[in-house]
Amino acid sequence: MKSLVALLILLLSLSGFNASGSEFRRIADYPVLEEVLDFVNEASYDLDSYFKMEETESLVFDGMNCSEISAKELHSFIKKEFKKVQDFYPEEGIPFRKALSELDQLLGGNKYLKCERVEDKDKYQIISHFFQSVEEGLPSFKIEFEKRL
Repeated sequence: MKSLVALLILLLSLSGFNASGSEFRRIADYPVLEEVLDFVNEASYDLDSYFKMEETESLVFDGMNCSEISAKELHSFIKKEFKKVQDFYPEEGIPFRKALSELDQLLGGNKYLKCERVEDKDKYQIISHFFQSVEEGLPSFKIEFEKRL
């Protein structure tokens, strides 16, 4: 019986479940969201600033301004960037609405720690926002913007 319990625990840990029993979610689990994020990243080079969102494993908050935000605020933050690209490419038929629905599923109803870092370059700034879920099992994100000076 003990070996059966040990095997079950091993299988659950290998299948992406955390200790609380909830499934760990990743961007790759949401194909429409992943496709739209790729499109937004590529298309945003045609705009005044680029936008790139990716999952990140480890976050170091040294010297960053941080605050706690809701998943709804993070959703709105990303939606604004989608809207810029959607307005620039209105005829492309990109499934932004479906991607935002998948984004809601990915983010859950959790709170996130939002931290910001600004790097000054010659003719632009790179503004990085880091979002770390305060709940285990949800991914952390790095969102970068390039602001031309």
